Amino acid sequence: MYSRGIFNSEQPPEISEFFVQGVKHLAEEMANWPELKKYSEKVAKLADHIYEMGIEASKFSEDDFNVINHGDCWVNNMMFKYNNDGKPIGHIFVSIIMS
Repeated sequence: MYSRGIFNSEQPPEISEFFVQGVKHLAEEMANWPELKKYSEKVAKLADHIYEMGIEASKFSEDDFNVINHGDCWVNNMMFKYNNDGKPIGHIFVSIIMS
């Protein structure tokens, strides 16, 4: 199962900080938009917990319908492992954007 996406507890702290800071900046920007200002404080309160919320939301569940949302799903963002007969036996999604 795909268990090593962007939201997992084994990521380095810089990854979670990227999300925390991004949400904080989003809330600051929302405060400058009249139609979004009323939501900026709520979004700011989510910032320190946003990464943990992502981890929780992306956990596999036997009782639910689980999906993978890569966001840029095409052959150049996938790596395949093949057996000696040339048949695919493994697959991972990759994304260079965060590297």
